[in-house]
Amino acid sequence: MKYIVIILAVLGVVGLWIFNPFDGMLKTKTTHQMTVLQQVGDKCVGISESATATIVPIIEFQKLELASRKANVVTRCMNDYGYVENPAWNQYAKPIAEKVAEQSRISYDEALENLKRSSMLVFSPTVRQPIFWIKSK
Repeated sequence: MKYIVIILAVLGVVGLWIFNPFDGMLKTKTTHQMTVLQQVGDKCVGISESATATIVPIIEFQKLELASRKANVVTRCMNDYGYVENPAWNQYAKPIAEKVAEQSRISYDEALENLKRSSMLVFSPTVRQPIFWIKSK
């Protein structure tokens, strides 16, 4: 039951990012930078899918392991291209993770990791919250 609540919460957050009507209001400079981020992100997601294509999860633990491997591949690939986790996103996600953890009766770390795994796959900016990836200095 708790996994259903987690999945619904994650899908809700992703849905808000996908169907954001305010995306067109962003400045041209930011849009150009995000276009590069989108290209790198798509490439990294493709690599993660290829890297885990032969794994067929059967039990719940294997499904969690598969999600973890995909997230790890995306993170390493994005780091290779010079992108790191945005500290502003982390500050934004902490109160949300606390609330989800309390409501779903899961640990804070699990709630934050679930948010992280869904947010790391969003490569276009929104007005409502910071983007997960930023270019490192």
